[in-house]
Amino acid sequence: MTHAFPVHFSLFVNGKRQGAYLETILDGAAYNVFSIRFADGYQDCFFDKGDGHIRGINEIKSKPYASALKHDLYVFDHLVGDASLENFPYEVDGRFANGWILKKQAAAGWVYRIYLKGQHKFDIVEKEKGWTAVSGDAGPIDTKLANYAFSWANAAVPERREDEEPAEAIQAPKPIEFPIEFLFEGQTIAAYAVLMDTRPWPQCSVALIGTDPTVNSFQFFKVDNQEQVFSWLPYTGKKEKMAKAIAAALGERFAVDRVFGRN
Repeated sequence: MTHAFPVHFSLFVNGKRQGAYLETILDGAAYNVFSIRFADGYQDCFFDKGDGHIRGINEIKSKPYASALKHDLYVFDHLVGDASLENFPYEVDGRFANGWILKKQAAAGWVYRIYLKGQHKFDIVEKEKGWTAVSGDAGPIDTKLANYAFSWANAAVPERREDEEPAEAIQAPKPIEFPIEFLFEGQTIAAYAVLMDTRPWPQCSVALIGTDPTVNSFQFFKVDNQEQVFSWLPYTGKKEKMAKAIAAALGERFAVDRVFGRN
């Protein structure tokens, strides 16, 4: 079994946030080459010869994209065997940053390797009595990041290591479920939404009623201080237009901060 492509993630290119897809990894003798497609239609193969300088085959045109990938390519290099990779947004000093969960199965159980801005932060490993966070390359474990990454991966919150100082308990997010309707191309479409109070950004999953949820499902999250503004994962074509209509309906349905009692 090998990892599945494409791997979806998002990043900022020339100051504008957009989606991207890692479509394949070409194994080279000296370095790997990563084929990446962007939501704006651009595509190229990117690589780092070991000098820390990321470039595309079309070096001039790919320069802003290569700059945006400076942390992510390091993580992609670790995607081998049957490991799977999942991207999650995380706020660092008030700015969006890419977090990654590299999930793989070891002899003793599952291992979640957590990366942030290209740096291996820590591992969350499966033990007989639950889960334990183990230090990586970045010093002490960030408990907030550990809980957030683990909830994003739909797993239980890891246990505290015995040699760590007690951290403030983080309650598991309680979902709020509700039906919703939205207008699209002159028709009223029914859907079902599940809102999760994940940190730092609430998430909302929406599935169209009476259709295949693996095809007609959408993921939204709130990334700013405007109560009724939702952002969505990058989609293309008709699905992108539908996501925009759903986001508008979600904003009209309620104010997220008031629902969760946030300040």
